Amino acid sequence: MKKAEGVLKHLGDRLRTAREAANLTQAELGAELGVSGAQIQKYEQGKAQINAKRLWRAALALHRPPDWFFEGLTFPADRAPVSLREIDAKRARVTDLISQLHKPDTLEAAETLLQALIALQLGPSE
Repeated sequence: MKKAEGVLKHLGDRLRTAREAANLTQAELGAELGVSGAQIQKYEQGKAQINAKRLWRAALALHRPPDWFFEGLTFPADRAPVSLREIDAKRARVTDLISQLHKPDTLEAAETLLQALIALQLGPSE
């Protein structure tokens, strides 16, 4: 199963769970969201992508916070979010290490390295 399909299936499962807990039929929820009951069924089966506006309306109709629909999803290790606090702490460590460099040739090498890393982060120039 492709990753995107896994997300759609997860959202669909959560939508169904919340709908059933609210004792609504697919048709009733569909009326709340401005779609047919058949479309709700497609969302619940992960066969159709629900847009942000409808997901927001579903959260309101089903008395769930919007992030509830995403609970249980995990980020791949290479895509995990990093907090600003973690970034700031890493920047402080790098700054501290750079401040320990005193020789001009070492500082120049560090500058070249940092410029290369920034270029890699930004990607190819257009």
